[in-house]
Amino acid sequence: MLDPEVEAISKCTQVLIDLNEEAKIRVLQYLVNRFNLSPPNKSFSPAPVANTYTDASPINLLENSNSEFISVDYPSIRDVVTKNLPKSEVEWILIYCFYCSAFGSNDFTRDHIINMYDESKRKTINNLKNYAFNISSAVKKDWIKSINNNDYIMLEGGIAYANEVLKGKSATKPRKVIKRKSKVTE
Repeated sequence: MLDPEVEAISKCTQVLIDLNEEAKIRVLQYLVNRFNLSPPNKSFSPAPVANTYTDASPINLLENSNSEFISVDYPSIRDVVTKNLPKSEVEWILIYCFYCSAFGSNDFTRDHIINMYDESKRKTINNLKNYAFNISSAVKKDWIKSINNNDYIMLEGGIAYANEVLKGKSATKPRKVIKRKSKVTE
């Protein structure tokens, strides 16, 4: 049985070998964003890889500063909805920002967040009415930061708390939904 790392390199090489250079770059950039990999803080030289394919060149893998490979697998936004992980609307905004920013890697806009409401099928009149207030709350909590009138970035505190929410460790107590009794007219 192959070492899991060697097996992953082998499978990636097999899949990428027939793609053109631009497609290879797009695939690798997607994987870097998908697994929330960050470039190393120091320069490194990847370990030599035994290449069984004569026409394929080795793939450079990114490492973190501790020389460990980073692997984070976030749930789909539909799974987050199904598990009801965020316990308040401000936490939902945080999670939307986290996903819109490619898990804290990129900036994002208000439109991206609104699209997440559509994608998660949580878009309601009340959510949209309170949208500006909830964005402001996320800024006040130092989870996100505006870089102009429409664009935002994730802050370290927001990334850390989003990870906690996604682990099911929200610090917010869920609100109890109170059903109002309708008046019966006789």
